[in-house]
Amino acid sequence: MLKRIALRRFVFIREAVVEFGRGFCAFTGETGAGKSLLVEALSLLAGARPVSGMLMPGAENFEIEAVFDADGAAADFLRENDLEGEDGEMLARGVFGGPRTRAYINGRRVPSSVLADAVSLAVDICGQHEYYSLRKPAAQRAFIDGCGGAAEAAAVRESHRQWTAAAEQLRRARESAEDARLRRESLAEEIAELNGINFSAAAWESENLLLTRLSNAEDLAAGGGEALRILEDTILSGLSRARRRLSELSRLDEKIAAPLQCIDESAAAAEEAARTLSRYADELRSDPEALAKAENFVAEAHRMARKYRLPDPALLESFTAEKEKEYAALESSADAAALEKTESKLRAEFAAKCKLLTQKRRAAKNMLEKKTGAILQKLSMPEAKLHVALSPLDSPGAHGAERTELLVSTRKDAPPGALAEVASGGELSRLGLALQLAGGGTKPVAVFDEVDAGIGGAAASAAGGFLRALGESRQVLCVTHLAQVAAHADLHWRVRAVKQNGARAAEIKQLSDEERTEELARIVGGAAPGNAARANAAELLRQARKK
Repeated sequence: MLKRIALRRFVFIREAVVEFGRGFCAFTGETGAGKSLLVEALSLLAGARPVSGMLMPGAENFEIEAVFDADGAAADFLRENDLEGEDGEMLARGVFGGPRTRAYINGRRVPSSVLADAVSLAVDICGQHEYYSLRKPAAQRAFIDGCGGAAEAAAVRESHRQWTAAAEQLRRARESAEDARLRRESLAEEIAELNGINFSAAAWESENLLLTRLSNAEDLAAGGGEALRILEDTILSGLSRARRRLSELSRLDEKIAAPLQCIDESAAAAEEAARTLSRYADELRSDPEALAKAENFVAEAHRMARKYRLPDPALLESFTAEKEKEYAALESSADAAALEKTESKLRAEFAAKCKLLTQKRRAAKNMLEKKTGAILQKLSMPEAKLHVALSPLDSPGAHGAERTELLVSTRKDAPPGALAEVASGGELSRLGLALQLAGGGTKPVAVFDEVDAGIGGAAASAAGGFLRALGESRQVLCVTHLAQVAAHADLHWRVRAVKQNGARAAEIKQLSDEERTEELARIVGGAAPGNAARANAAELLRQARKK
């Protein structure tokens, strides 16, 4: 739902913040007071273009900020675009004026189209202007599919995406089959050559160490032998003499025990070093075969690295893996038979899903036409009839196998026509209300402007009752000039023109029960309502609350 909207420097509103509640929210006020400004503000966030006069005189720009509880499709959109906010909210903000709109969602700068998409997923706007939802083909399709076919419509979109991707892969494979074959042959030769030296990072390290050791065997043997002689002739014999002398002295003073222990440990370490050097000397015997093998391995690795322009032979292992991965991908894409089988399977699945969606849409057509007809009768449109047109397409697409359109005839026996061409602003708004009540609306916020245009009496009371009923399942915002409609609201705001610092401004105030009675009396009886008007207003409220 819409939790809050803030307007700054917008038309004649310097700054206003409106906190919203659940249910049916009504906005009333005198003509020209600015009660439709909230609807226009939401429309701008949803993608409408600013027009002259929206910028407060003297200001460089105006700002609109709306906070929604993000759920359903809006929440999915935020998550998919990495725009999630805190506590599951969506803070949508637009700064208008200058060469372009600056758009933000949850504090992050986004393209204006992304802001419009996000807000449009949360709000249905029904009224007279060209940017209102019901005039858009996508919105009409959503109303139809919202009557039980939303899951099937989503399945068709996903199935179409999978099928077209497979068809494109097959097309590319057929067009580039010869190029792919030549590339596979080249890769196969390169991989065979690379694998022929049995290269691995571990082998590269060990063979290099072996090569270094065997290449320097004479120096290592000479140095090791010299160190062994020093240990045996000097260090071990010296430690032995020192141990004998300290052993004699330890009988005279127990403090000699500590250095004696150190000499014992040093002698043990020196003896172990001598044994290790002795074994090392045996291992260093010349091994021409091992040396030749190591030299050949290292030389081959360097040759391969130069051939494939690698800065370090150690990269050969990962380089070979990349070649093998590319070869495997080409092998997969080159299997035309497998690709044809996959494409055929996905095409059949897509056709089956389209068929199921068509069945759902036919059922929705019958239900929508019947239900909206009954509702429009009560909304002072007795001859109006909604027509759901399902026109088969030559080639099914992402939205199914038929073109969907809502048509309307407002007079008996008149041919149905496009909503934008046949219905007036008020009629269009009432059609939107009827569709929402019939079950086609899926968005959490429904906004109505001019829903009461051209009606009164019982029809106005029926409209108010319908709006209140709709408010039980979603948040409803409605601008109205009829007391019969406003009386049914769960929450009521009054918009009034005032003077601030000598300039015209708008005051938006949520009304208490007593203030609601006075506002309804003003609507009924004029600027200075009498007791009869107040009594009439009180009765309207009482009757509305009984329903």
